Amino acid sequence: DQERRLHYLIPSSRRQGKLDTTAPIWVGRADPDDQFWPQLDLTDDGGIEMGVSRRHALIRKEEKGLVIVDQFSVNGTWIDRQRLVPEQAYVLPDAARVRFGRLPVQLFLE
Repeated sequence: DQERRLHYLIPSSRRQGKLDTTAPIWVGRADPDDQFWPQLDLTDDGGIEMGVSRRHALIRKEEKGLVIVDQFSVNGTWIDRQRLVPEQAYVLPDAARVRFGRLPVQLFLE
């Protein structure tokens, strides 16, 4: 079973990259005071202005696949037009348009 990688693309900043899925992936904004550095740090992509919480969401591997879990973010996490219920795991499709607050991010599993 080969490890899958999560490719992300942030349309507004055109930033993209790949993340390892072997460990949980935090999505949010850096919080130096609390020594917190999310693996997908949206600070420089307008995270504050777009309503991204510091510990916004968590992406982790489960038996059913890669899931995304909103961490009681202030402005919500959305897959397409569905708002995620906090603390509930949603399976990530192979290609997903996810919104963290008002910041759209495209996620692709490869």
